[in-house]
Amino acid sequence: MVQENIKCPNCGGNRYEYINLKTVKCLYCGTVFVIQSREEEYEEVERKKEADRFLAELGKDIKRTKTQNDLFGKQYQASQSEKRMAYFTLILIIIIIILQCLF
Repeated sequence: MVQENIKCPNCGGNRYEYINLKTVKCLYCGTVFVIQSREEEYEEVERKKEADRFLAELGKDIKRTKTQNDLFGKQYQASQSEKRMAYFTLILIIIIIILQCLF
């Protein structure tokens, strides 16, 4: 049986005989190889497309998470003046408590 679209991967010949449904033997060099049907090729392409879509979504999720983490970190990061004000308030409260205990 000869089909033009099936070629031997070893010699490039297009004459072969079927061993089973998906395996053929080249009549020129004797190489046995597995052929893929168009449906299998389509399924393989679709699997690759689905994997690419998944990886693209995963990349977007990672980027979104990183951005949210950056925003969270910046949102709650106090400036130097805010830190000084917090320390001053804490010291003031401690002084007031000590003075109340003394009097």
